[in-house]
Amino acid sequence: MGSAILMAMSLMYITLSIVLDEMWVRQETRKTFNYISLFDEITVGAVCTIQIAYLNMLTSSNYIFLFPWTTVIPVAGFATALAVVLELLRPYRHYEKKADYRRYQPN
Repeated sequence: MGSAILMAMSLMYITLSIVLDEMWVRQETRKTFNYISLFDEITVGAVCTIQIAYLNMLTSSNYIFLFPWTTVIPVAGFATALAVVLELLRPYRHYEKKADYRRYQPN
């Protein structure tokens, strides 16, 4: 049950991340580095690594969970480094449309 909740939280976090990143890109008037997107890779890398370590602990006969620092740091670090490279390579394209928020307001 615990890992199902952790997986659901991870999927919700990824979905929220996609929405926030899309909002960032649509409001850009020039290309800027999206520092907020780096938190996604740190969090998702850490959560996935912790979940794998937790599942390994449950399948083994040892029921003492030791936080997997030696795995979390390299995985989250590699994911963040890759995200920095991809963010630097991200092309800029001006979003031509403007959101019309007036249509969502009640009359």
